[in-house]
Amino acid sequence: MTAKNNQVSNYNYDLNNNKIDKLIIYNFDNILFLPISSIIRCMADKGYTYFYLDDGSEICASRNIHTYEKELNSYNFIKPHKSHLINILHIKCINKSNGAYIVMSNDSIVPIASRKKKEVFDLIKELFVHTE
Repeated sequence: MTAKNNQVSNYNYDLNNNKIDKLIIYNFDNILFLPISSIIRCMADKGYTYFYLDDGSEICASRNIHTYEKELNSYNFIKPHKSHLINILHIKCINKSNGAYIVMSNDSIVPIASRKKKEVFDLIKELFVHTE
């Protein structure tokens, strides 16, 4: 095969590093395989991570958010706050007043930490088409 990317069972994977665009989530009873594009955001709560998906479901994982941050950084995810990891493809709007926060595609609100504000705005300007 000479193609770099192929499809198997409707899931993309990269032949160079044999990765499928799914994230393995360990929860209390199961090992789940989530399409990364379906993840709107992740929220830390002590040693657990809550995943909020585009179908409206919520999954609790028994691992901390740092475990997933390393995996999701290369898939359009940013960490605007110490307890939130978001998929930038699901950003609906950013409110720059009242401490600054992000509204996601499911209408959830994610705070932007003061120390991360410039980093988040610079990244948004770099990645998205915009007019001033």
